[in-house]
Amino acid sequence: MKSNSGFTLIEILVVVMIVGIMAGATTAFVSTGGPKKEMNTAIEKFVVISDHIQELALLDGEPIGLILEPREWRDNPLDQGWLYRWQKMTAQGWQALPNVDQMEFPVEVDLRVIIDEMQWKHKKEPEIKEPILAFYPSGEVTPFEIEFSHEELPGESQTVMVNVWGQVVWKEREEAEKERDELLERYD
Repeated sequence: MKSNSGFTLIEILVVVMIVGIMAGATTAFVSTGGPKKEMNTAIEKFVVISDHIQELALLDGEPIGLILEPREWRDNPLDQGWLYRWQKMTAQGWQALPNVDQMEFPVEVDLRVIIDEMQWKHKKEPEIKEPILAFYPSGEVTPFEIEFSHEELPGESQTVMVNVWGQVVWKEREEAEKERDELLERYD
């Protein structure tokens, strides 16, 4: 009687194929980063654009306003996230800001907006959409806070706000950087 030792070519190919599929799936999952990375990327983009807008208002000498459109105002609220876009004040009124595209937050990201210490109510879509806050040529900014949350991260939120110096900051990141700097100072 002859005993088989080792694997057949077919068995080896099946194992290699399974390992390849698993590795590909793991890479795809890791590269997307999940809901936390998705929300953080959206916040980072918003803060960077806001910094740019603040500089444009200073350089151009014209106020620039932020228009937010909640999902409820969109054509397909189940598949579309919050939309934001920028307009500048001209002699003809609020006009689209050239060279700055409108942006959309991921559909899973929700916002709670506070302007001048009052929560922004957005139940009914207005006929004419106008900015809810503005960046002025003087460097001033309408005081605001935007709390970001993700439907897959219950109880977790991140906040973007105007600090005491009139800068748009990501509160949690600023606090983490401050803690890191304090730790580094202790060990220097």
